[in-house]
Amino acid sequence: MFTSLTAPTYDSVVQTMLQSWEEFPQHERIDFYQKAAKAFADDQTQKKAKDILSEMGSRVVAADKAMRDIAGKLSKFAVEYEKQYPSSGFRKEYAEPWMGIWRYWGTAIVLSRDIAESTAKDYKDSFLPLLESASKVNLDDPENVKQMKQALESYSKTVSPTPVPSEFEDSFAKLKLDVTKFQKKFQNYLKVHGHTVSAEVQQLQDKLNKLDDQLETYFMGSGYLGQVHDSKVKMDEANKKQPPGLPHMYTGLDSVDRELYMVQETLACLTQTWSDMRSTSIQFIYMLGKAEKYRKVDEEEFKLALELAKGMAQPLIDGLLEYVRVFDEAP
Repeated sequence: MFTSLTAPTYDSVVQTMLQSWEEFPQHERIDFYQKAAKAFADDQTQKKAKDILSEMGSRVVAADKAMRDIAGKLSKFAVEYEKQYPSSGFRKEYAEPWMGIWRYWGTAIVLSRDIAESTAKDYKDSFLPLLESASKVNLDDPENVKQMKQALESYSKTVSPTPVPSEFEDSFAKLKLDVTKFQKKFQNYLKVHGHTVSAEVQQLQDKLNKLDDQLETYFMGSGYLGQVHDSKVKMDEANKKQPPGLPHMYTGLDSVDRELYMVQETLACLTQTWSDMRSTSIQFIYMLGKAEKYRKVDEEEFKLALELAKGMAQPLIDGLLEYVRVFDEAP
């Protein structure tokens, strides 16, 4: 919960728009809207909002390649390993489950691309025109207020991607859990059979290390760079403590798991942002309802809130389209 509105950021804007209008004194709300609207009018702020979603797309593409490469290597390793150890059950226990995870991932990221495209179209064709119309409402005219309120209500009820954002987020949370379980199980397998499979696994680890370096290039300039660096440092320290000869394939999987976690978080952010922007229309319905019944909405605050919503929507439209572009142009 915010205690001050003096330093608006993208996240604080979204969260504040969803809080009760009465939670802060009116002069603080107006001051916040003025500063936030000014911030979103800045070219650098708009570029940053667009770049964030573009980097989401790059992370998705990189993680997809990582999962595909690991699926292929696990399958190949299963064939070679089970020639020597037919009863090992490696394919059933590891290669096939990973293929299932990869297929589930593929479905989810294609859906994320489609949601991004439809959301950008919705913002451009429906949401922004509604905000523009709302900015012209005469708050002293009950009939004018009522009509605008009904238009916003209609928008908030009819616009909904399938699945809804919460279900979409849940699918990535499930995927993250599946990968974590797989990683732990495979880690235990390597501890038991490590010296037996060392040479084959090391080949896969070399590939994963190379992939990890490639993945990191996508994070330059990203807000997640510090997290990636910290995770890598901790991973390197953990590897130094492993006994000689023990293969570290699972650290490669952990690397992918780390990237997957960030993809999960960024895509959850994307879908939650869609939900938050839709909730913004509900807030305007609430304000218009007050104007309709009690004539208690301050016109200055109402207009500023609308300007802020419009300022937030445009860079988000650009960012979503950039996300789609990165996705579509991936090899």
